[in-house]
Amino acid sequence: MDTEKLIKLDELKKKGLLTEEEYEDQKAKLLSNDSVNVKPNTSNLNISGLAKMDPGALLKNKELIFSVVALIGFLLPWLSAGPFSTSGIGLSDVQKLFPDGGLILFLFPLSLIGVILSNFLPQVLKYKKILIITSILSICWVLFCIIGYSNYYGGFEIGLLGIGFYLSLVGTVVSAWYIIKK
Repeated sequence: MDTEKLIKLDELKKKGLLTEEEYEDQKAKLLSNDSVNVKPNTSNLNISGLAKMDPGALLKNKELIFSVVALIGFLLPWLSAGPFSTSGIGLSDVQKLFPDGGLILFLFPLSLIGVILSNFLPQVLKYKKILIITSILSICWVLFCIIGYSNYYGGFEIGLLGIGFYLSLVGTVVSAWYIIKK
């Protein structure tokens, strides 16, 4: 918008050299011309805060790799008892296993997703340690619930836990070690 022309137009109106009708006509013309010729000003666009995508650097980022492994483990079987097998997601359906209905169970994948996103979004980076600690605490809580539940029904056996739980546990602990080591 050409503000200088609008200011001059306003001055002419105040001096009485333009009628109200002439003023409105000229103002409408100025505004309509500007709306047709409006081009976004990208010269001041600052994208320096965005993380650069470098595939080579991503493959060297061990905390990211182990966080993804832990998240994939959440989708694989966590419990295997005879014909019964369930993934981390399916554990929330086992009502007797979790006193809160499995809400804390979902803190695990959500916090891992936050850790993964912190590698790409600088806004999340400051919460990375809190997120990994949350994932460790939630997976430990799930382990204690599984042990407590199985002890109530005859004892805990290592074979009760599936490959998904072990992948999630190891992936989370190793990812936490790399994050805290930094």
